[in-house]
Formats: sequence, C-alpha cells, structure tokens
Amino acid sequence: MDGQQDYRAYERSVKAELERFVETHFDGHEITVYGSRVYEGKSGNHQIDVSASGTIGGVRVFIIGECKCYTRKVGKREVTAFSAIKADLEPNFAFMFTTVGFDSGAQEFATANGIKLVKQPQRREGDIWEIVIPVAAIMASLSREVQGRERLLTTYTPRVDHSTRNRMNPIPAENQRPGTRSWINTNARVDSRRRSPDIEGYCSKLSYRTGERVQISVSSTAPFIVEFYRLGFYGGDGARLMHTTDVIQGTQRGDPPIGDRQLRECDWPPSVEFSIPSDWVSGVYLGKLTQVDVSSPAGSYVIFVVPDDRSCDFLFKCSETTWSAYNGWPDDFSLYDFHGTPAKVGYWGPEIRVSFDRPYALAQPWYMLHEPGRLSWMIGASQFLTFEYPLLFWMEARGFDVSYMSCMDLHDSSPVRLRQRARALLSTGHDEYYSVPMFNNLRNAVEASDDIPQNGLSVAFLCGGSLTGVLELAPSTFDGSRQNRIIRRIGRWGPIEPWLMTAAPEQAGFTDGDFADAGELMGARLVEPAVGVAEWRCLNTTGPLGSRFYSGTGLRDDDGLRGLVGHEFTGNPVGRPGLEVLAEERPFGGDGQVTPNKYTATIYPGPKGNLVFNASTMWWPQFLNIGTRLPFPGDGVPRFTSPTGLLEQRSEDMQRVERITLNLFEMFLA
Repeated sequence: MDGQQDYRAYERSVKAELERFVETHFDGHEITVYGSRVYEGKSGNHQIDVSASGTIGGVRVFIIGECKCYTRKVGKREVTAFSAIKADLEPNFAFMFTTVGFDSGAQEFATANGIKLVKQPQRREGDIWEIVIPVAAIMASLSREVQGRERLLTTYTPRVDHSTRNRMNPIPAENQRPGTRSWINTNARVDSRRRSPDIEGYCSKLSYRTGERVQISVSSTAPFIVEFYRLGFYGGDGARLMHTTDVIQGTQRGDPPIGDRQLRECDWPPSVEFSIPSDWVSGVYLGKLTQVDVSSPAGSYVIFVVPDDRSCDFLFKCSETTWSAYNGWPDDFSLYDFHGTPAKVGYWGPEIRVSFDRPYALAQPWYMLHEPGRLSWMIGASQFLTFEYPLLFWMEARGFDVSYMSCMDLHDSSPVRLRQRARALLSTGHDEYYSVPMFNNLRNAVEASDDIPQNGLSVAFLCGGSLTGVLELAPSTFDGSRQNRIIRRIGRWGPIEPWLMTAAPEQAGFTDGDFADAGELMGARLVEPAVGVAEWRCLNTTGPLGSRFYSGTGLRDDDGLRGLVGHEFTGNPVGRPGLEVLAEERPFGGDGQVTPNKYTATIYPGPKGNLVFNASTMWWPQFLNIGTRLPFPGDGVPRFTSPTGLLEQRSEDMQRVERITLNLFEMFLA
C-alpha cells in the first residue's frame, strides 16, 4: 500500500467530519456524504474516498476528497493523478488529506489546479483521527461555482432557530451584489511623518445613519474624486462601489496650530457633502480620495460607519476612539507623544488632548506589526484594515446576521437597547479606550440587571490590551454644537498597579478618582509587560464551556496554535463564577525574553444565558481567512514581526481558529 497505515480508519474520520460540516452549514438541504464510492466520469469510473453530493436551491453541490494515510510526504505523482480525476468528474471542490505532508512539487501543482491540500496531525484515539475540514476554502469555492444564483457561502445556518425574532438578515443579499477590487489604494504616497501630504481628509463624524449628511474635509494639491465603498466579502473582492463624486477642485490646507494640552484640531471647510441613501446597508464604508488630471496622482482614505436600528445576531463595534488615541497626525501628536518637559514617547498621563477632526496618519511601525512597507496603501483608514477588517470579511463571507456600530453609537446607546437589538457584541483589534457611558452600557448589558425578558448580551473580546484607558469627551473648540470631537485620557479602567506606575509615573496626574475594574467585565486584566508574542497554549479543553469551545478541533490541553497571541494581551483572571481559562502561556516580551507573567484567554457565563469571551490577543481576526485570502495587495497573507522573528500562521492552526470561532458564535446563539 505504498507506506499506508490504517487508511480505512483515516477515511472514516474524514467522512465523519465532512458529515458534521454538511450538518452545520447545509442543514435542511438534500446533501449526502459518502465513504468509498464509485462515480462515473466523462472518460470512465473513479473511486472516491470521501464525497458529498446533492443540491441547494436547484444548484448542484459535489465535493470530492482523497485520503492519503502515508508515512511519507505525498508527491506530485499522487496529486497529478487526483487532478485528472477532478477534471473528469468536475466537482465544486476537491481536497486531499494526508498525515505527513506534501512535497514542494505536489503543493505547486495542487495550487495551480485548484486542489486544497490539508495536512492533519499523526495522532488519534483508537481508530478516530482528529480531522479539521477546510471550511472557508470549501465555502469560497462553492460560492464561485454558483455565482449569480443562490450563494452557498451565505447559507450559514446556526443550529438554533431564531425565526421568532421577526427580522430579515440583509447581509447575504448584499454580498451577492457585484464587488470590485478598485477600492484598493494603488496611489498611496506616505512621507517620513507617516502622512499623505498630497491628499488627505477626515469626516465630520465617524457614524452616519441613512438620510444623514456626510461632510468630508479634504486637503489636496490637485483636483480629486471620492469613491465610496461598502466593505464586505462580495465574492472575495472585499468591497462594493456605492457612489462616485464629480471632480472636485483641490485646495491644500495648512496644519493647525498647537493648542491647549497639545491639541491639533483642524477646521477645514467641507469639500464633499451628500446624504446617505436609504438603501445603504449597515456597514463600514471607505471614501477613497484619488487625485485626477495629474501625471502622478496620490490617494488616501477616509472611513465611517453606517449603523442601523434593526435586531440582529451580532453587533460589530469599531474602535475609533483607539484609532484617534494612536493617531500621530500631523507629526507625532498622539495621546502617547508628550512634547513637554521632559518629552516622552509612550506617555500615559492626562495632559494631552487629541481631536477626531484630522486625517489619520499611518500607525507607528512597532504597532502595525506586519512588515510596515506593505501597509502604506492603508493610509487614512487608521487601524481598521489591519486589525478589524479581517473579521468583517470573514463574517460577511459566511452571511452572519451582523450590524455595525461605532464607539460613539455605544456611548449613546443603553443597556436595554443593546440587549433588545443583539445576542452578542464583538470587540476587535485594539479596543483600548472607553468613555464612562460606553463602559457602563456594555457592562450593564452583560450583567442584565433590568427586567426585560431578553438574555444578557454576550461579548467576544477578539482583541488585546482592551478596556484600558478612560476617556473624557469634549465638543469641538470651533463649534460647540459638534459634540464628542475631542478626547482626553483621564484614568485607567481598574487599579493602577505598581508596575504600571513605575512605567508611567505621569499617571499620578489623574484626578478623577478610581474607575471600575475592566477585568471584572473582560475576565482578565493587564499584566506586566502587557506586550509580547506567544503560542496559544490550550487549557480546559474538556471543561463545561471549554469542551464546546474546542469541539471538532482535535485540540487537547497543552496543544499550541503558533503565533496567535500578540501584540498586547491580558492575564491574571478574575474569580467570576464559572470562569474557565481556555489558554495560557508566558509570552516573549519586546526584549526577546520570556515575560514574568502569563497571558490568559477566558470565558465565563453571564447571569442570563450569555457568555463573555476574552481572546487576549489582537491577532485573532487575522487567523480567520485561510480559505479565502484577504483582497490585499500581494498574497493577502498576514505576517507579524516579533522579537523572535517573522511569524507566519500554519494553515492547520488557522483552520482550528475558524472552527473555534464558529463554535463560539453558536454558543452565543444557543
């Protein structure tokens, strides 16, 4: 058998996991999973190890799989033979599983011929192999096959029926509309100050409801247009063109003076004004600013959210208060750049104010974490495309019932309204700064202390270093009617530990008293040094919540997912009833040495059927798009730098993070 081990048990395990995949994603449709089966092709009959066949809405679904339970790597010869079978049978999707791996020739040939290669660990219990189906790759392939008809990629159906909620999910239909990759900024020019000097702008608000008037102030050395895109999946293109302005005459604007507490606040007149059409679906929108009528045009972005009031499963919250806190425009004037005496980078006191009324500079290289040169095209979109967009792309690809909100929408909401609208709120990336109303609304929605019948709000903190700084909000100094345009750090969420005071003695200037402990909401707190990188080291995989969280991944206690934890994290879990630590490890710190404290990822039950999960990493969303690469320049593969070198995700780890996320979302909806 050419070095095969117990191949029948291996095939049975793959078949069992494919059955689970079909049950989860295509429940109610006529699709059958088979073990060893013979199919008639155009040139003859072919034996297929594992397959799924049926229809959805009259559309043929046919998946075939080859299982190689080898003690050696699979070579190009085997992949070539399977490719010939694929060409004869014409399935929607073809995959090949093996226990050891594939040689380089096999990998190159498979990529060129549309075959998904999956290496599984050589580990089992009895005759049960631990298999992870490449969910995203299958769904993306099926979506392309049925373009223009019922898009299979958007048929994600939770196991819990929520039809009694009397609402319609607009995300699947929206993502069937034609997408485009023209939203990518191919004309970025970023100077040494990490800004776009030829064209840059900002919005009068981050959040506009349909019917409200968008105002964008732009500084440009040449005429320009603005193209507005809604970000989503759209067949893998990542965005849909919604509106294009006429040519607008450009005017270059000067930098604002330095005001009280280092405030740099622009008062540029609006260059673009229009009302949000009533048919724009809630989402995150980019305005792509592009110069015209010049030999070498420059380009950049502005960014805003369109919220709505409908009921939904998930609220996706953007993190614009944190974007603004880290925004150094025009030249190192963030909440972290103190220009007094003594000057300090990494300042953490109350004597700096920053404004939303200014363009977004590119983030500092140590904060972006990818190779910095690859991210210049994101200029003007702050941290969203780096840390938050990967989750949006993944969720819209699967058709999740999601609506979008800004920090200011959370600030203006209420605990009751949050619970009436959604089952769960998602915090992503680097959601570090909250006003007191933001925090209280979220905490009280989780605690569900009122009498309304809905469950408490579940929360997933798919982020790191979150809920750290307390913000004071103030109106524009130029127009007092424009509320919440200036932010200032006035404290920390939770106690200021001695190590934090040693690192930033300027925190002694906080005079607004003590604030609530964010750890009581998130499940864990900041620990020294709060910055580093680590493997995700599994724990409590058989616990009451952990077993559901890790279901179907094959992961056990002490197994690792490489490179998942960073750049900021939390630890020191709180003593909430039912809390389970799902992962922990000592990361490598910024100096390349192992840190004294562990990060901890946690989950705990709320009082009314809800759950709160804290991933303790900023990198969770980047692990979700193994099957469909992000539509970014280059190969769309996230790469992170660390004290120990360049981190690249393993495909099997990304598959497991996808499965865990699906499990978590099902737990939220159960």
